[in-house]
Amino acid sequence: MTEVGWELAAWAAGAVALLALLAVPVACWATLHGPALASRLAVAAAAARRDDAAARLGDQDDLVQTLVVATYALQLGDHDRARDAVDGALRRSRDTLDRLLAEAGRPALTGTGTPAPPRGGGRGGGVPAPRPGG
Repeated sequence: MTEVGWELAAWAAGAVALLALLAVPVACWATLHGPALASRLAVAAAAARRDDAAARLGDQDDLVQTLVVATYALQLGDHDRARDAVDGALRRSRDTLDRLLAEAGRPALTGTGTPAPPRGGGRGGGVPAPRPGG
């Protein structure tokens, strides 16, 4: 082996020894502080889940309020406002479902083409027929 080879081998052995010496304090620190860090991470993860759940509940409440507006508009005979509210609720619902599907690693619903026909062969959209005299 040449002199350069010996120097390179000595340098590599020194680097390995230095890493081994540095690993000991790091391992000691991790042993002492690891459980506290794991606890903090668990608390932070739980808080993030609560915040996410609160945001989803807020989205659901917005959807319900939009449908309430549609219901009142229908009761007052304001069909344009009711239609706009239902369209907005459907758009919000689809956006929420797309986001949830994306989080689950599944394809989104948007861009799937035209909506499926209503079930039961009745009027479209599940809107009741207007009552006579009302």
